[in-house]
Amino acid sequence: MAQVEKTMIFVVWISLANGSYLPAEIANGDEQVKADAIRIGNYKDGQYPTDSREFAKRIFYTVFMGSENR
Repeated sequence: MAQVEKTMIFVVWISLANGSYLPAEIANGDEQVKADAIRIGNYKDGQYPTDSREFAKRIFYTVFMGSENR
């Protein structure tokens, strides 16, 4: 995993804690954060994340794997 992606995952975790980092940085004009978020979140047609929770839903998944050995 690239360093940028590791950094973005950390940023999302922080964002979920305080609910504001990612959208605030994009609103403040941080083009690198915006470009990384668009790429990692697979946004299309000029869209970009405006909410940390929506972004987290795009990149994190919950998987349940059943087992015979409960």
